[in-house]
Amino acid sequence: MTNPQWPEHLLQPRRPRAGFTLVELLVVIGIVAVLAGILLPVLSSVRRKAALVGCMSNLRQLSQALALYVNDFGDYFPQSFSVDANGKWRTVVDKLRPYVGVPGQLFACPADETGGAVDFSFLGLPRTSYSVNEALMPAGAPIRSGGFVRSSQAPRPGLTVAFYDAHTVSGPMGPDVAPAYRHDGRSTVAYVDGHIETHSRESPPAGYSADSFNGLP
Repeated sequence: MTNPQWPEHLLQPRRPRAGFTLVELLVVIGIVAVLAGILLPVLSSVRRKAALVGCMSNLRQLSQALALYVNDFGDYFPQSFSVDANGKWRTVVDKLRPYVGVPGQLFACPADETGGAVDFSFLGLPRTSYSVNEALMPAGAPIRSGGFVRSSQAPRPGLTVAFYDAHTVSGPMGPDVAPAYRHDGRSTVAYVDGHIETHSRESPPAGYSADSFNGLP
């Protein structure tokens, strides 16, 4: 019986394939660089939008908690800062605690990279990302005669600021609070009626200035 005749190229041992050439490697690196240049801005934009959505969700929940507080306390808004019987400072965070799960988390904007741009830690207070309209929620002594501010004193709830993106600034009397425009140049604002908007410095809420969201419109 004769041996089969195999093609000569099948009888030759296989040579290991050579690795990438320098040209091929440079082409791959170039493709990766182009894809990164396309995808990174997209991913960055997605992160910024997610932070804005998270911020708006925080303020919406705080607005709902504020409405529950006002309903339970005879139509009065809470004070922004006050001192309890033990001499300890209390904030809106403490006042709204019964109405939300973890208020400290709700007071942290996802876009606030400082860990709390509103910093009154020298008073032993927690750092937060948001501030309140001090015309509605005054600190310490009320700003209006007769006591705390009632919701009836804010006759335009759809135009009256309740909470907003903020940071600490230096004022003539010491540390103060001002709006922070951390969402692509815009500040997130919660109104007394519960709706949420964003505003730029060029277009602050009606009746307010770009540097202060305190007061009644």
